[in-house]
Amino acid sequence: MILRAAEECGIDLSRSVMIGDSTQDVMAGNRAGVRTILVRTGHGGRDPWQYKCSPDWEAKDLLEATHL
Repeated sequence: MILRAAEECGIDLSRSVMIGDSTQDVMAGNRAGVRTILVRTGHGGRDPWQYKCSPDWEAKDLLEATHL
């Protein structure tokens, strides 16, 4: 979905960031080639399916993530 959105909307993935609360979100961002921020709200990286991946940054909530 990320790659399709980038193509259809002319998004520069090298200047984009994926913000999510699960390791699945982080892995999707990593695979798409965007930087990633894991927020500690919601699943907070404790999603049922733990993927081995690392975010570029971690934030306590969405507001903090937007400041990164």
